[in-house]
Amino acid sequence: MIYFDHAATSPLNNEVYEQYTKLLKDHFANSESLYDLGVKVSQNLEKSRTLTAGLLGVKPQDIIFTSGASESNSSAIKSLAWAHQSKGKHLITTQIEHSSILNAMKQLEEVFGFEVTYLSVNNEGKITLEDVRNALKEDTILVSIGAVNNEVGSIQPVNDIAQLLFKRKVLFHVDAVQALGKIELNYASFDAVSLSAHKLGGLKGSGILILKSHLEMIPLIDGGSQEASKRGGTSNALVHTLFYKTLKNILENKNNEVKKINEFLRSEIHKLNNTVIHSPVDGSEYILSFSVLGYTSEMLANALNQQGIYVSYRSTCHNRDATGSYVLSSMNKNEQEMSSVLRLSFNHTNTLKEAQEFIQLLKGVIRSYDSR
Repeated sequence: MIYFDHAATSPLNNEVYEQYTKLLKDHFANSESLYDLGVKVSQNLEKSRTLTAGLLGVKPQDIIFTSGASESNSSAIKSLAWAHQSKGKHLITTQIEHSSILNAMKQLEEVFGFEVTYLSVNNEGKITLEDVRNALKEDTILVSIGAVNNEVGSIQPVNDIAQLLFKRKVLFHVDAVQALGKIELNYASFDAVSLSAHKLGGLKGSGILILKSHLEMIPLIDGGSQEASKRGGTSNALVHTLFYKTLKNILENKNNEVKKINEFLRSEIHKLNNTVIHSPVDGSEYILSFSVLGYTSEMLANALNQQGIYVSYRSTCHNRDATGSYVLSSMNKNEQEMSSVLRLSFNHTNTLKEAQEFIQLLKGVIRSYDSR
């Protein structure tokens, strides 16, 4: 098996799995319970919060545990927009954000009367600092931009944008799901950040919203006093307890081979006939999007699947949609390019040998279709 779809999810880390199975038996109590069983669960949860904050360079009170990045994205955007709308109702994002961001923005427009500017990207899937500067208005209250695009790996200048928005007193939310452990970010410079455990070899159902604790917000999920009254509902305490171990593992196991894998695959794909690489050269080395013209994404992915090679077409959230990739469309890719795209995504467990085997199998798939 060769697994090249880590942008969708990563296999569960063995240490996380072993620790989770140990906790399941005896740490079942509600973390809000005041007897010893509950207090122990709560203590473990708060320890994870504190240690995670230390690794990310933020304050423990800034961390809100959520069910995942989609909730974190939706919660950050709606909670801040609702709370600060007295200062203005203009929001800014890009055309290539994750659907959880775009749909949150759409709802704020259509239901709550906000105005949203969707920044266009160039043919490499990038925006510039000037694009953001030019889009700002007197009533702009919030900007939401992903640090690394999940389909093509383009990297946005979020650290520079943070400095601009701080001076303009505009809130800044960053979707850092595909960036964590892969590129350098100053998490403390952002007002809100979304993260997810299962992209890092952690457990599904565990995410983080870093939200500066002094900021006014209106909770997306009402409930009791959980998460400092910012996210109601019984905490999924065990998976959140293991967020720190997940994060620590990914930060300690960076793999220099990922860069070699990306460079090797780029070089070999260029040698194939009728190929187009969509991922920019200076993008994330963990994502490589390309098209083999003349063959549909479904044909190629299914044939590779039969060989035990697992890849995707685009964002997994939209794999079952009949429509093409809105990310590639925003990058001015044509219909033929969009209909034949494959996305490869890697993590520290992948090897150059796997990349070499992938190329040989891809060539074999193409030859088999050409001979029919």
